[in-house]
Parts: sequence; structure tokens; C-alpha cells
Amino acid sequence: MAGFTQPEILLLLKLVLAHCLSDFALQPTAWVENRARRKFRSRKLYYHIGITGVVTFLLSQSWQLALWITVTHLLIDLWKAYQKCTTLYFLIDQLLHFLMLGVGWLYYVNGHLAPDVVLNNYRFMVYLTGFFIATFPLSIVIKVLTAKWGTGNKRRPKPMKDTAEDNSLEGPKVPAVPEDSRWNELKEAGRWIGIIERVLIISFVLLDQYEAIGFLVAAKTIIRFKETDQRKSEYFLFGTLLSISLSIFLALVMKMALGLE
Repeated sequence: MAGFTQPEILLLLKLVLAHCLSDFALQPTAWVENRARRKFRSRKLYYHIGITGVVTFLLSQSWQLALWITVTHLLIDLWKAYQKCTTLYFLIDQLLHFLMLGVGWLYYVNGHLAPDVVLNNYRFMVYLTGFFIATFPLSIVIKVLTAKWGTGNKRRPKPMKDTAEDNSLEGPKVPAVPEDSRWNELKEAGRWIGIIERVLIISFVLLDQYEAIGFLVAAKTIIRFKETDQRKSEYFLFGTLLSISLSIFLALVMKMALGLE
């Protein structure tokens, strides 16, 4: 990595390892559940923070970094304790931890944050811009381009039966999940699958592993064609081909930009 020495990169790797050890390997599930219930009153929260500080110090041999990571980790985990237990908040929590880790590391190795060391790195900015475009911006583009077919797949909710007709049925009535709700959940899952798919395809193109793209496309196409609704199958197939085409195009542009360095 341009601009940093091997010992500095080694320190960064140690900080990442310290985070992974303390936040995953050394934090029992019971501690996480206790924190979610008791919030700031949870003793397990402070046990976890103490372990985080000790592990960070042992690996980095820097009390300044250990103190910074400990304090920011505590604040982030306190915030997380008051949020819902969802994938989104988990990802935000981890992103904040790694962001604070990076800020502390940059300040430690440079004596100041020096964001220009990263932001003026040509290859880093090509990768960052390309992979970011492949996530949410392309998701929005694909959503707009497939909206005509997507809305056509929504089924109108069936009218409710009259209560007099239901009196002949025995047993409690279990409310059915609305079709629109199931469709929205399916589209949300498809959006994240598409993001992962595009990141993988761009990575394969940059590594010149085009065969892997073929296996990925074949596997997804086979799964999609199990769908009995022909219109929905065509909608998914169109979205998949569009996502793949845009990913390959974006990856080729990135390779061209990297070749100009």
C-alpha cells in the first residue's frame, strides 16, 4: 500500500485482529443478549469493553491506541444496545468500529489524520469508487429500469370473505401474510443478492477469472427458472442479465482506469 511502511500496515492488521478476537471470538452470545436487555446497566457490556482494551493493548503495544479503541467501542456498543437487532444495525455497528479503528491508526502513524494519504491514492480511489457504484447506485438504476415489469408482478389482494361464510369453518382463523408484503420482502432480499453478485463479478473481472462469472450466472439462472410464474421468471432474468452486464462494463472501466496509472 503506497504511502505506508510495512510496520505501519502490520500495526493495522494487528488492530483488525484485535477487533475480530474481542468482538466475535471472545464475546459469548449470552453477553450480547444481556446487553440488549439491560442496556447500559449490563455488566457483560463492560466485561466485553475491558477485554477489547486488553486485547488491543497486547497486540498493538500502544496504550494510546488501546484507550482510543476502548472508549469508541464503548460508545458504539452503548448506541447499538438501544437499536433493534437487525442486519442493518449490525453492519452499521461494525462499520463504525472499523472506521474508528482506521481513524486511530491513521492518527497514530502520522501524528495527525492525514486523509490525503488515502484519498490521494489513485488505485484506492478507483477501487472505492467502482465498488461503491456497484452497490446502491446500480441498485437504483436497475430498479428504475425494471420497474415496468416489477409492478406488473404484484397481485391484487383478494377480497375478505364475509363473516357469515366463515362461521362454517372450524378452528381459529390464521391471518395470511399479504401478497404485497411477501413481494416487498422478496425484492429487498433480491437487492442485497444483486449487490453481492455485482461485487463478486467485478472482483472476478479484475482478477481475470471470467470462468467464475460463468458458474455464478449458470447457478443463479437455474435457481431462478424454478419459479413457476413465467412473468416473474422473466422479470428476474432481465434484472439478472442487466446487473451482470452493468457489472462487467463497470469492471472493464475500472481496469482501463487502473491501466492509466
